Amino acid sequence: MVIAFVANDDLRTTEGNALVAGIGRDGAISGLATTQRAAGANMSVDVALGVWYINNVRNSTSGVTNVVIAASDPTNDRYDIILGTNANTIVAVAGVAGANPFPPAIPANRTLIAIVRVPAAAVSIVNANIRDARINLGLVAPDQINELLARQILIGIYPRAV
Repeated sequence: MVIAFVANDDLRTTEGNALVAGIGRDGAISGLATTQRAAGANMSVDVALGVWYINNVRNSTSGVTNVVIAASDPTNDRYDIILGTNANTIVAVAGVAGANPFPPAIPANRTLIAIVRVPAAAVSIVNANIRDARINLGLVAPDQINELLARQILIGIYPRAV
């Protein structure tokens, strides 16, 4: 079976790559909702406590994790990604600012939690800039994955951009 994601929609491609990793049993089990900083919006986001797996190894946080987002570019937008690591930590990886920015690749031994749009000259990140990208392993049992792929339920959520 060939799984392909449309490359002309970079956000969906990043999420598609995370979905393929999730099928390999990397992803969220619970929690990890990402929101603007609760103590007042700034250049950081809060990630709720949660549990995720990487390479079939359980990772978790015991409370809200505040993740700093690098300073914005003065001219162009960029996309950063929020990741769970295989060391029980939550980190941000900054993308490259540009006229047509796209999220960075997901490094090895990480699972995608959120995609953050960092607008040009931004001084804060708000909820409207945060896209939930968790692959929730708690929703799909391992024996259901092949059936869902065959019926194109999983891949069908990534339509071609028009």
